[in-house]
Amino acid sequence: DIGRAAIWSGQISKCGFQNHIHRLRRKRRDIVPAFFMYALQAGFTLHAKYEGAGNKTTIPNLSRSRLEALTVPEPPPREQARVAAVLSLVERAIAAETKSIAATRELKQAALGRLFSEGLRREQRRETEVGPLPVGWELRPLEDLREFLQYGTSVKCGYATGGNPVLRIPNIVDGRIDPGDLKWCELDRKDVASLVLEAGDILFIRTNGVRDRVGTCAVYEGEPENALFASYLIRARPKRGLKFRSPTSGS
Repeated sequence: DIGRAAIWSGQISKCGFQNHIHRLRRKRRDIVPAFFMYALQAGFTLHAKYEGAGNKTTIPNLSRSRLEALTVPEPPPREQARVAAVLSLVERAIAAETKSIAATRELKQAALGRLFSEGLRREQRRETEVGPLPVGWELRPLEDLREFLQYGTSVKCGYATGGNPVLRIPNIVDGRIDPGDLKWCELDRKDVASLVLEAGDILFIRTNGVRDRVGTCAVYEGEPENALFASYLIRARPKRGLKFRSPTSGS
């Protein structure tokens, strides 16, 4: 996520910032900060213009000198303001949608709690090592239900299409596969054969800087086609005869 940026608007009084963050302040009053924030966002996340700008260490980082060396477009101030206004409007629409999604997530969590403690028939509950379960439900180790667990590829991927699409942590969203931010890589046939996903495979996030994301999972249902998966994910393949489908597919 190096290069991710935001505009400070004074939301908190007497607020400072951490040393993992750079602060940029405009030199002239006719510079529109929001325009350049969006220009950097496009360069880092959309066009891959700044790919490789970060230092290659154990923890990727963007030094001040490398940040200063980046080139950015500079249209006339009026055009800067117009571009920033359009993108700001889109962001406000996203914020409104995000609130709606958050409410839906809360509803889903309530449904999960209810269904996995009472089942569909509101059965009596029994206490287990994973919490209350309906008395008619059996508790079994995951290893009894899967063919294998497997880490994904650690080969560097990029946005240039070619080879196979690779599902990564950003593609696991709310219990489903989101193919909106895809990267690709080229592997030999043997590696592709061992890593290509099959419909019904479950992908788990195995490591993440956000603790609540660890263990998040989704079912691959064939889209995108011939997809592989990255090393920060684990693939679990259910034993033949066991069928898993994503919540959006109605089961």
